[in-house]
Amino acid sequence: MPEAQRPVRFERVLNEEIDLIARARRAHAVATEPIEPAATDDAQATSRARSANLCGLALSGGGIRSATFNLGIIQALSRNRLLGRCDYISTVSGGGYIGAWLTAWIHRHERGVHGVQREMREALLGTAPEPREIGWLRDYSNYLTLRLGYFSGDSWATVAIYLRNLWLNLTLIVACLGFAMLLPRLLIHALDWIPGVWFGPIGVAFMAVAIASTIVNLDAAPGKFGWFRSQSGVMLTILAPGLIASVLLAHALIVDFPGAWRVREIGLALWPQLEPMHMSSWIIAGALVYTFPWLSGAMASLIVPTPPG
Repeated sequence: MPEAQRPVRFERVLNEEIDLIARARRAHAVATEPIEPAATDDAQATSRARSANLCGLALSGGGIRSATFNLGIIQALSRNRLLGRCDYISTVSGGGYIGAWLTAWIHRHERGVHGVQREMREALLGTAPEPREIGWLRDYSNYLTLRLGYFSGDSWATVAIYLRNLWLNLTLIVACLGFAMLLPRLLIHALDWIPGVWFGPIGVAFMAVAIASTIVNLDAAPGKFGWFRSQSGVMLTILAPGLIASVLLAHALIVDFPGAWRVREIGLALWPQLEPMHMSSWIIAGALVYTFPWLSGAMASLIVPTPPG
């Protein structure tokens, strides 16, 4: 196999990395313990890396707020002359913004990391003005809209991007809500395929499944019936059977219950009187409809003893 196509061994990669760090330490006069000579196998290379007392700086993400926080960390390290002791830097998201700024400054500074460290330290101690690089960072920290203003291209681009993303998100949300609102109508049409005599028994059967699953979940000890207690288990064994049972029983009530159509006619007659009601009445009614099941569940949880852990 040609030399260029042979796989590179781990100990060779680690040795070359440590040699590079050792040269950087000597170039910047970093006072550290001497590094062991190159290793000949993976175990020795790992031991060599551990004895080198390698140090890394990890800057986490979180947008421009994280970058601002990480700038304070970098300044604190510089004030205590510790920034030059870092051999690695690892960044993500907002940390990448400040990390790229730091590495660019170090690369362009004639004295490298120790020159950057000295300038930041002197500025913090008040013996020198703030470095131009930090002032530039403060002026352009709003990197999403670099130039603000009514006629700024950055501002209008930000507005356009916001509206585009909002439109895409709302399109998906409205589509899902539309499907959810049409689902009961589809279920009603599907009932035409089932003989009317079976609506009630099938609805009662589904309701029994939902009630039984609820009882199992309330009285189950931790670690038992794990799948039934999961979110997907509750949806499949309680919510879905309850929804199907409500549709079937409502249809059976309308079809089989004497006078059911009279109830419907009364409801339609009352609607013109209910429609002009103030919006607050509907909000309060909706809150009560939501609160009653929640309160019932809370009372049930107090009545049913908690299984021992």
